[in-house]
Amino acid sequence: VYTVGRLDEDSVGLILLMNDGELANKLAHPKFGVEKIYRVLVAGHPTPEELDQLVQGVWLSDGKARAREVHVVGR
Repeated sequence: VYTVGRLDEDSVGLILLMNDGELANKLAHPKFGVEKIYRVLVAGHPTPEELDQLVQGVWLSDGKARAREVHVVGR
């Protein structure tokens, strides 16, 4: 069984389980360009500079991650 996606301790969402390793790799690996959409609830009100930092990129334990776009949906 191959997994696509991951959930951290304080998150909810979807993890796909499949028996097709090639498809799992194409869905998960960044080089294939499969777009992923995240909706995040944060405390406080992020500044425009903080939102821009997400587009510029942040370093995570497994490398640099960046958002293509960031939108504030509500407050």
